[in-house]
Amino acid sequence: MLSCLYISSAEHDREEILSFLIQLGNEVEYTSDLFGAFEKIDSGSVDLVIVKFFSEKNPILDLFFALKSRMSLRGVYYFLLVPREIRKDQLMVYLEMGFDNLFFYPYNFESIQAKIQNLINRKKNYDWFESEDFHQWIKSSHRPVAFIRKNLISFANEIFLEHLAISNGKLSHPFSELVNFSSNEANEIEISRFFKNLTQSVLLRHVPLSSIKTVDFLLYRGRNSPNHSYLAEVVCQRFNEFEMGFEKYLNSSLKEFTAREKEVLLLSEKGLPMKEIADKLSLSARTVERHRANILKKTNSSNILEAISKVNR
Repeated sequence: MLSCLYISSAEHDREEILSFLIQLGNEVEYTSDLFGAFEKIDSGSVDLVIVKFFSEKNPILDLFFALKSRMSLRGVYYFLLVPREIRKDQLMVYLEMGFDNLFFYPYNFESIQAKIQNLINRKKNYDWFESEDFHQWIKSSHRPVAFIRKNLISFANEIFLEHLAISNGKLSHPFSELVNFSSNEANEIEISRFFKNLTQSVLLRHVPLSSIKTVDFLLYRGRNSPNHSYLAEVVCQRFNEFEMGFEKYLNSSLKEFTAREKEVLLLSEKGLPMKEIADKLSLSARTVERHRANILKKTNSSNILEAISKVNR
């Protein structure tokens, strides 16, 4: 049984194809709300999307383009409804634009059933996680993210590897040896729920990567993903104040500094440029610049070197 979403700009459009899909035992939902369609597909509860064609200027075509990558990412089947009298040259344009799944009306229901079944069969044999599109998505992401398969890093972007200080030689090590997800009782419970497939995502806090650094991990698995495959993303990075020497910044004269300002101050003292500080703290360069400005103001300094000198007096 499939969960089907029918999108049409006509508020009272009731195509006979909907009755046919219901007769086949599928759940069918109709909507003319474009924003609602986005939310429905993003929720991961849709298996098949059918978009009704009206004209070249119809905004639903723009919606189809906007949703196509989302639907592909979530393994959603999609079809565009077009009239049989469509011109051949116009049809070729749609095919070139990527509308390769088409239902023609008036309908041939045997053909429709066969097309849906073919897509289901193709999906069973298709592993999106091994596709070039998936690898390119991870590589181009600005977030530290990796794909884990059978407890090994199958693919990761450079930001992720830098956060975990992982060299190529360590990529063959089990991921559970590189990070200790069960570092505290709360994480141990969450990771157990995740690997028993009781939840699709978990947020693990304060996972230690070294004696001075901890990170928060977001683990995610899609509805159709195997239990041994998931995405891992670093969503926050922290440093241990005392291990890094922050204790010298905790005296009474410096209580006005926030924890983040102390981190920026210490890393600046170590000679790191603003971009490296931003990378280490998982912040934007603009945010680091703002923290530095606060430090200069609180120390009544004209530059960061002067601020460091005053703090160390």
